[in-house]
Amino acid sequence: MGKEGVLTKVLAIAGTVLVWLPILAPILFSAAHLIRARRFRFDYLMPAELFLFFIVGAGLLLWAALRARSRRSLIGWALGIAVVSVVGARLWRL
Repeated sequence: MGKEGVLTKVLAIAGTVLVWLPILAPILFSAAHLIRARRFRFDYLMPAELFLFFIVGAGLLLWAALRARSRRSLIGWALGIAVVSVVGARLWRL
């Protein structure tokens, strides 16, 4: 495995971390607040606020998939559905 394989792995790992950040952040912050203040509070809007991290991470995953020539359509469809979902939810509330 040459330099291409290492770069592809780094792209995939960084993309995965950035994609999961908007999902895990509200859960971890809620757990920390529950432990500290003994009250459960969950910010359900945080994933939409951190959507930029998701987009960057999905772009890195798509780039890694294109380099590895693997699962390109799966990642592309998931990225498209996620973008349409967030934009559609924002437009629905107008």
